[in-house]
Amino acid sequence: MTTPPTTLHDRLRAELDRRLAVAHNALNGGWESLARWPPPIAAYLDLHDPADAIRRYLGEIEVLERHTHRAPMIANAVDGDGQPHPGICGYCDPGRRHWPCAEIRSLAGRLGVNVDDHV
Repeated sequence: MTTPPTTLHDRLRAELDRRLAVAHNALNGGWESLARWPPPIAAYLDLHDPADAIRRYLGEIEVLERHTHRAPMIANAVDGDGQPHPGICGYCDPGRRHWPCAEIRSLAGRLGVNVDDHV
């Protein structure tokens, strides 16, 4: 049994890796044979080509790796509301964008990962 991911970054990466593996398996499993499907399903499947999904997920991994979490430079730092500082995004205007930044929140939304469960 594997340990579930605990950080938002790890959860997002695990979800991207899972989707990437599914897309690779579909691509290697005879994706091109759409003739066996009824026309409406074949048309839908054609719009969701695994090669496109693979490119998309690899791009999402690049976004995730650019927008990495950085801990506050001061131990026990607090934000303007006196709450524990969540850290910053290492890519977005360092020092001004709390983690998770808008890009990571958007990525989480696209992947169905609840940000509030991880911050």
